[in-house]
Amino acid sequence: MNKKQIGKPVDLSGININELEIWLKANKMTRKVLICQAMTALNR
Repeated sequence: MNKKQIGKPVDLSGININELEIWLKANKMTRKVLICQAMTALNR
């Protein structure tokens, strides 16, 4: 991991979190689910 990027804020302004949460409940594809869970966790 690049130490210069630790703690750098992530811009989630273009991500619809509600849509991701709905998608997470409907789809079980592991890779995509993990990506969506990571984005929703960053939002919280």
